[in-house]
Amino acid sequence: MYRILIVDDEAAIRERLPLAFDWEQYGFEVAGTASNGEAARQKMPLLQPDLILLDIRMPVMDGLSFLRWLHDSEYRHTAVILLTGYSEFDYAITAMRYGARGYFTKPLDEDEIADYLLDIASDLHARKEEEEEAEVMSLADSTEAYIHAHYTENLTVASVAGALFVSPSHLGQTFRITKGVTFRQYLKTVRIRKAQQLLEHTGLHVYDIAHRVGFSESKYFVVCFEEETGMSPAAFRRARTGREEE
Repeated sequence: MYRILIVDDEAAIRERLPLAFDWEQYGFEVAGTASNGEAARQKMPLLQPDLILLDIRMPVMDGLSFLRWLHDSEYRHTAVILLTGYSEFDYAITAMRYGARGYFTKPLDEDEIADYLLDIASDLHARKEEEEEAEVMSLADSTEAYIHAHYTENLTVASVAGALFVSPSHLGQTFRITKGVTFRQYLKTVRIRKAQQLLEHTGLHVYDIAHRVGFSESKYFVVCFEEETGMSPAAFRRARTGREEE
């Protein structure tokens, strides 16, 4: 459910509006109410509303002042629908410049507000999907960067997940779906690519290179190298440099 905050100085509206409509059928629930903009501002961190129904004329902090604050705050993407009287049309137009989605004259009509709620719910759903996709990509990219920075260490899905503060299962699944390979396969490929560079540009022994790129056993390194490249480390060095293993 998406969360609604009702901000109005009229107690009758704060009490009746939550019960006036079947908010749930539109995907919303009333999370709380506030009697003015200042009270709403203080409740934002706790309630984290997705939609604010905002009166314009209120004491302490009116709707326009609250909108200006909201526009410059971390909550700037919160959807806002204005609650106005017939005489407040000019205020509503000004408020729209600060990102309000629309306005309704009191008393509210459910048929009138339904379309707005459905549109806002659709937008919120799309935004949530975008944010989740961005988080997935960020985690996969962070995992990839961590592997490149620490491939010489004894890396496991669990150890990297701990470093990135996520669960091993989530990291492993996310990486595989996003990058198209498993964590273990990607790590092995990175290590073999680094080993190829050392074989070509240094005179280090194969067993030294194996340890330098993160393999604890040189025999297992040779097996992995052959699986990845189709040739042994010695054959790779000979083909690239003409040198034999000393």
